[in-house]
Amino acid sequence: MKAHEFFSRKDVLAFEDNFDKNSFQTEYIINQIGQGKKVLDVGCGSGSIAQLIQMHHNEVWAVELNKEAATKAIERGIRVQVADIEDGLKFANSSFDVVCA
Repeated sequence: MKAHEFFSRKDVLAFEDNFDKNSFQTEYIINQIGQGKKVLDVGCGSGSIAQLIQMHHNEVWAVELNKEAATKAIERGIRVQVADIEDGLKFANSSFDVVCA
């Protein structure tokens, strides 16, 4: 089963609704990424984590397979490509300081 077949069946929006922006997990993510970085969020869902990363003075781009989730991420101010990563991404090599998934 390809990744897009698996993830297209998952409710990524429900996961995002339960994401706690004050959790240890988010503190860890921000501490690992830092500030002033170009970040690619692969599988950004509705953009909750990407938005958090962006709020900490980072430039964020994202890739999301689910069109509905990508639309929500765009509404949050995230630059999103709707794409299947198995088909390759349209970014130049070394475009990002950090890639998270």
